[in-house]
Amino acid sequence: MAHWLDTNASSSTFNSTTFAATSTLSINTGAATINGGTFHGPIDINMSGAGNTTGTGNATFNSTVKFTNSGTGYFRTNGNMTLMALPNLWQVEVVIFI
Repeated sequence: MAHWLDTNASSSTFNSTTFAATSTLSINTGAATINGGTFHGPIDINMSGAGNTTGTGNATFNSTVKFTNSGTGYFRTNGNMTLMALPNLWQVEVVIFI
C-alpha cells in the first residue's frame, strides 16, 4: 500500500488529482485546499495553521475521510463533495473535528 505523507507542510493543495485505492493519505498541514480530485483510498487531513482556506470542492471520496482542524483558521469547500464507498453508501465514515 502506498502512503502519501506531507508532514508539517505550510500548505497542501489538491487540484483534480486521482489517488489509487492502494494509497493512504495522512497529511498534517498548515492549510488544506481541495479543488477537485478522486480519492479511492483512506484520507486523513489535519489542518493546523491560522490561515483560512476555501477550496472549490468537486471531489469524490471512495473510502474513509477524516478532516481535523486543530488550528485557528477555517477549512471550507464550496460543495459538490461526493462521499461514497462501494458497494454500500453506509460504509463511508466521515469524521470532522473543529
